[in-house]
Amino acid sequence: MANEKKQKTNKYLTYQDQEYERNLLLEKERKQQKKLLAQQTYRELNLHKSLIKKAKDDQKLILKLLKENKLISKTQFNAHRLELKNAINEMIDEHYQLLDKYSVDFEKLSFKLKRWFYGIGKEIRRTSWASKRSVLVSLIIVIIIVLILAAIFFGIDSGFYKLSAK
Repeated sequence: MANEKKQKTNKYLTYQDQEYERNLLLEKERKQQKKLLAQQTYRELNLHKSLIKKAKDDQKLILKLLKENKLISKTQFNAHRLELKNAINEMIDEHYQLLDKYSVDFEKLSFKLKRWFYGIGKEIRRTSWASKRSVLVSLIIVIIIVLILAAIFFGIDSGFYKLSAK
């Protein structure tokens, strides 16, 4: 029964109103998808952060074990240390790249402005613009009204000026 009432009210909507409702539904769906994607990306960032922390802890443990091992020379130990350090630095760089991408896609003002301009573009396409003839007729009517008002005010002003000159 609720659907019947909805269909009865939608039956008399104009095409623009129907398009507006469709756009609202699509926008709501896009926002929901964007929110889910943002949550998933945020979880991945937290996982990546915990992996980096775990790698740093493992690096300390590995270096401690290598230092205790007497069979490894000082140059080999330094090579292993640099290799582990470079691997962790790559993970950190990748984490910051993902963090930058997350902030640009989901949080930054530029994203909000992009969505705002997208909405403005849709609204401009939805509006109906006046024809050249109607704009010209309106302009002429406005000019005539302004001239009539100017003549009235000029007449009143000159009348008061003549009265005050006596």
